[in-house]
Amino acid sequence: MAKDLTYSEEARATLLSGAEKLAKTVGVTMGPQGKNVILGKFVGSPVLTKDGVTVAREVTLEDPIEELACQLIKEAAGRTAAVAGDGTTTATVLAHEIFKRGNELINTNYSPLNFKRGVEWAVDQVVNNLNGMATDIDGLSSLQNIATISANNDEDIGYKIAEAFDTIGLEGAVTAEACPGPETSVRFVDGVELKAGYVTPAFLTEDHSDIIIDNCNILICDEEITSLTSCFNLLNDLSNKNLPVLVLARAVKQEALATFVTNNKLGRLKVVAVNIPPMGIGVSGRLEWLEALSALVGTRVFGADGGSALSSATVDDLGFAKKVVVNRFLTKIFEGSKDESRMKDKLSAYRKDLDKLIGDSERLDVNNRISFLKNKAAILSVGYSTELELREKGDRVDDAICATRAAIEEGYVAGGGIALLRAANKVDLSSLDKELAPAAKVLLDACVRPITQIVENAFEDSGKIIKKVLGSKNINFGYNAANGKFEDLVVAGVIDPKKVTRTALQNAASISLLLINTEAIVSEQAENPSSWQPPAGWRPPEEGTLVHKY
Repeated sequence: MAKDLTYSEEARATLLSGAEKLAKTVGVTMGPQGKNVILGKFVGSPVLTKDGVTVAREVTLEDPIEELACQLIKEAAGRTAAVAGDGTTTATVLAHEIFKRGNELINTNYSPLNFKRGVEWAVDQVVNNLNGMATDIDGLSSLQNIATISANNDEDIGYKIAEAFDTIGLEGAVTAEACPGPETSVRFVDGVELKAGYVTPAFLTEDHSDIIIDNCNILICDEEITSLTSCFNLLNDLSNKNLPVLVLARAVKQEALATFVTNNKLGRLKVVAVNIPPMGIGVSGRLEWLEALSALVGTRVFGADGGSALSSATVDDLGFAKKVVVNRFLTKIFEGSKDESRMKDKLSAYRKDLDKLIGDSERLDVNNRISFLKNKAAILSVGYSTELELREKGDRVDDAICATRAAIEEGYVAGGGIALLRAANKVDLSSLDKELAPAAKVLLDACVRPITQIVENAFEDSGKIIKKVLGSKNINFGYNAANGKFEDLVVAGVIDPKKVTRTALQNAASISLLLINTEAIVSEQAENPSSWQPPAGWRPPEEGTLVHKY
C-alpha cells in the first residue's frame, strides 16, 4: 500500500504541531495549581487524573505525522518515569520547547551537527550545576517533603511513604496495595528487591505495568534454561495443582521462554521469568548471593554450580513468598518462607569474613549481603471509596514512591522549576565556540519552560516572577505556586529529586535532537493505513544480539 512522503520544513512543522498538542495537554497538570484531565474510554467509566504519565499515555492524534512526534516524545517521557519514577510532564514540556526553539534555528540553515554538539555541551553544563546544587536526604522531614510534592501535595500519603523509607532504608522494597476504606496506612514485612524485571512484556496482562502474584512458588536456577525438558515433571505438577511460579534463572532462552509465555496466556500455568541480575564478585560471589536469596525464600539453588540438578526439582523443593511484584526493571519478593537456621549460619559466616578480608570491594560485597539477609519491606495500603478514586490516587502513590527512592539515591534540589532555571542561568557561554553558542542557547532558554508552565497554571505573570527569582542570590529562593509566596523553597518543603530533574532534561534533549534532525518522513495514509509487513528473509532478533532494529 502507498505511503505519504513529507520533507524538510513541512515535515518538522507537522512534527512540532504534534509535540505541541501533547505538551499542551500534559502541561495543564503541572505544579500545585495544575488542573485535572478527564480521559474518556470506549469501554468502562472515564478516568479523572492529574498524573502526567497517565494523561500522556492516552493521547493519540489523528494526523499520522503528528502522531509520530507524539509517540516519540511519550517514549522519552515514559523512559524518564521508568528510570526516575517521576518527571513525565517536565520531560514532555522540555522536549517541546527544545524542539520549537531548535526548529527555528535549523530553518535558518544552521548546521545540524553543530546543533547536536552545542545542545549536548549545554546539557552537560546544566547537569554539572544541578549536581552542585543537590542536597542529600538528611531525615524523615526531607523524605516527607519529596513524597508529598510527588503525590500532588497530599500530606497524608507523603508522610506514610516517608515513614516507610525512613524505616527500611534504600535497600528495602516499598510497594502499594489497594485497601477499601478512607484510611491509608503502612505495614512492614520481610522482603527483598532484585534489580531485574521480567524477561519479556508478554507476561503482562492488558493495562497493567506490574505483574502481581500472591502465594507464589520460586525456582532459582543458576544456569541457562534453553529447554523445559529437564523440568517438565515439575512444571506439569505446578499446572495440575494450579500453583503460580517465579522462575529466576541466569537466562531463559527462546524455546523455553516461548513455552512459558504460551502457557501463561492460555491459563495453564501462572508463571513469570526473570533473568538473575549481576551479583557479587566472580562466580563464588554470585553463588553466595544466590544462596542468600534461596535462604530468604526457603529453597536451594539448582544448576551445575549449585550442586542440585534442575531435573531433580520437585514442588516441595521450591521456595515460597506471600507476594511477588515484577515490573520492567525490578522484582520484589515479600514475606518469603525463610530458612532461619541457614540465615543464622550465613550471617555468622559473613561476619567472620569481615574480620579476614582486606580488599574494600570484597568487604563491601559482604556487607551488602548482610544487609540483604536482614532486609525489610514496607507495604502501603491505599484507602479508597470508589474505583475512580483508586485509579487517581494509585497513580500519585506510584509516582511518590519512585520519586522518593530517586531522592535517596541522588539527593534533592529546590522544586517549582527553580533548579533548572538557576542551573541554566549559571552556564557561561563565553568559553564555548561561537559556532556552537546558538545551539547551547536553545537548550538554556528551554530550561525556563517548567517554571513558566507552573506559574501560568497558577494564573500569574511568569516574566515578572522569573525576573524576581533570578534577582536573589539564594539558590533556593523561588516562587511557591501553592501559596503564591516568594520564599526559600527548600525550607518550605518544595523540593524535587535531582535524579528526576536530571533524567527529564537528558531524555528531552535526546529526543529533541532526533526530531530536529528529521528531513523526510514516511507515514501512513490516514484514510488507507497499510499494516506493517516483514521484508523477505526477516527474522526476529535473537537474544544476546543488538535489538534496536525492528
